[in-house]
Amino acid sequence: MSDAGRDVTLSESERRALAEIESALVTADPALHRRMLVGRPARHIRMHPRSMLLLGAAGFVASMVVLLVTFAASLWAGVAASLCLLGSMFLLTEAVSTLVKGRRTRATS
Repeated sequence: MSDAGRDVTLSESERRALAEIESALVTADPALHRRMLVGRPARHIRMHPRSMLLLGAAGFVASMVVLLVTFAASLWAGVAASLCLLGSMFLLTEAVSTLVKGRRTRATS
């Protein structure tokens, strides 16, 4: 049975070992580390899902307010608010999918 495509939970000692390897890579070859980060998808945000949910909700509300207030006055402010709105929607969807995935894992185990 292959674990490809599934999330695997690491123990605390494995997480520490992985962090040590990554920090050693950063000090040994920073250029390689930067190249490896460029190919990483944006969905690997290292935040707690509830924090992402709160940040996404706050960003969504703030962006909507800025969008509604400034769009008629300034096109650039409206475009910037729209981009912030998209970013906060991304955070919200990532947080919700992570929370739902965590609940499914707990329910099946």
